[in-house]
Amino acid sequence: DLSSNKIRKYPIKSSSKLLALTILNLSRNKMVDLHGIYVPKNIEILDLSMNKIRRIYIQTDVNLNSSSSLKSKFLHNLSGLSLNVNKLKNVGNINIFANLIELDLSGNQINQINDKLKDLKKLTHLNLASNNLTKFSPMIINSLKKLEKLSLRKNKMDSLTIDSRSLLNLDGIQ
Repeated sequence: DLSSNKIRKYPIKSSSKLLALTILNLSRNKMVDLHGIYVPKNIEILDLSMNKIRRIYIQTDVNLNSSSSLKSKFLHNLSGLSLNVNKLKNVGNINIFANLIELDLSGNQINQINDKLKDLKKLTHLNLASNNLTKFSPMIINSLKKLEKLSLRKNKMDSLTIDSRSLLNLDGIQ
């Protein structure tokens, strides 16, 4: 647990010696840039909330220019990602985390969601509350078949169109 410090730079340069690490909490620090950070391949939960992060660009032990199936193979254990209360304006290459189950992007400055989010087929919880979203594509919800909880509260949307068949698994929508 490295939370509530004054860490400005991501502390892991290489993950080859951190094979047993499954939970990494770096919340409540002063990190701004995640450019080129290394995520140990056995990480299951990564908490980067309450920093000042502006973009998502995460590197693994493999070349990120390789195919997305290869990328997700090396991040296959990451099931929870918290990036809430940062300064994100978009979701960047979020689709490299193909096995995410829970994703919290609340409290950022995101004004649109790109189609890469629909690649997160295992997602059950998605929190996009308190952003600057003016619209949310129904195609994203349609593609997230396992989605149980969706929070879009406190955004700037004046309407939302959702096909009722997409709501079959949703336990709650805000």
